Amino acid sequence: MSSSSSSNFLDNIKGFCIDINGVLYNCGVDQPIEGSIDAIEQLKRHSLPFLLLTNQTTLDLISFTKFLNSIGFNQTPETIIAPAPQVAIYLEQNNLRPFLLTFPEVNGDFSHLDQSNPNCVVVGDAVQHFTYENMNRAFQILMDNQDAPLIAMGRSKYYLDNGKFVLDQGAFVTGLEYAADRTAIIIGKPSANYFELALKQLDLKPEQVAMIGDDIRSDVGAAQSIGMKGILVRSGKYRRETDENHATIKPDLIVDNLAQLVDKLLTTR
Repeated sequence: MSSSSSSNFLDNIKGFCIDINGVLYNCGVDQPIEGSIDAIEQLKRHSLPFLLLTNQTTLDLISFTKFLNSIGFNQTPETIIAPAPQVAIYLEQNNLRPFLLTFPEVNGDFSHLDQSNPNCVVVGDAVQHFTYENMNRAFQILMDNQDAPLIAMGRSKYYLDNGKFVLDQGAFVTGLEYAADRTAIIIGKPSANYFELALKQLDLKPEQVAMIGDDIRSDVGAAQSIGMKGILVRSGKYRRETDENHATIKPDLIVDNLAQLVDKLLTTR
């Protein structure tokens, strides 16, 4: 995209959804990506609305907000949309009792729910808790009750942890879908409903909002599928050989990092 066309593109953007891991900081290293703290502060100073839209499910929302603040980001829970609180609302509305195949530190978002005699399975970033025993327990719940939904807090293939690519929950969700002959309900990226929740909170139309992320599918492609713009950053789990020449997904803009995007944005205002 030429500089002039990127300027025109950014002129029409009124708000942003920003991925966290891979855009603001790198998982495992737990340090801000260069320029990301100042970029967020620049958006605030220029009154440009944004939400942090994440699939993070290793900490509950309050703890995750404290973590972000501890590494330099001045955020409140209201500025972050994370899957676990949204799943908890869905469970409550549908009288569901979850078996949580998740990282224990996220379970605070579900502590108010009845978890006895589970009638659904919730999958998050369980990491080392994706044991055979836990996977098989989830499988048995689904097999024993054909009406038991399988709920996933995202379905990304992999992410970057301490500089290495590691399996994300998508592989385990797909395994349960295959074994139990079930289709997962996705509450998180790349679900259209998840992006629509952000649009509602921003009170903007899809074409007025850009999603900034390091995942060509769950961030860029998913946002574009509902009419938003998709901006790919060359940080986090970005891979040049697959992401910049993707067969079907063409980002509206590719930048080195969030700081470079904000610099481009402010030159058009």
